[in-house]
Amino acid sequence: MQTTTAAQAKPKSLWFALHLIGMGIVSLANPRIYSSDDPVRAWLETWLFPIAIALAAYGLYALLLTKRAKQAWPKSFFILAWVLLALLSPWVSTLRTSANTAQVQQPLQAPAQ
Repeated sequence: MQTTTAAQAKPKSLWFALHLIGMGIVSLANPRIYSSDDPVRAWLETWLFPIAIALAAYGLYALLLTKRAKQAWPKSFFILAWVLLALLSPWVSTLRTSANTAQVQQPLQAPAQ
């Protein structure tokens, strides 16, 4: 009798969707979303930037090491995406707000006479 674990029984598309939904829910815990002027945009940035960076990094990995990338897909992609979500989510909002404050803090110059 062969036993299968729950992870082996799930198709990859379902596994992919569960991770994306989980990442979206975890990114809702970022407190900067709730203090933002546009919370939906802040949540999407917090959630989608790590996924986009992970896709770009994994795409380069797949170009260079095709066989290993195929064997590691999608597990290593999601490990990278989760790590980036944990590391980048505080910085995404910080970078955006620091750029906005830099624009506000520039002094107005008086017109030359």
